[in-house]
Amino acid sequence: MRELERNLGNIHVYDKLIETFKTILSQKRKSPNKIYSIHEPQVLCISKGKEHKKYGFDNKVSVIRSSELFLERCPSATNMTDTR
Repeated sequence: MRELERNLGNIHVYDKLIETFKTILSQKRKSPNKIYSIHEPQVLCISKGKEHKKYGFDNKVSVIRSSELFLERCPSATNMTDTR
């Protein structure tokens, strides 16, 4: 990472991506707010509770429809399970 930063010099186009890489490299097993995907950093690890597929990496959302047919997408901010 240091060599990459040194080679880029004053080019600040990749600053956000480099910070994401640093976060990924520094996270531990019990770290909160882990990043599971470089291209989709909002993806969460969801416990499926199934024997053949214990975990899934998705983003849970709830869709709310009102009487005026207005749809609203509400992303879940917590690490939740996908069991019944």
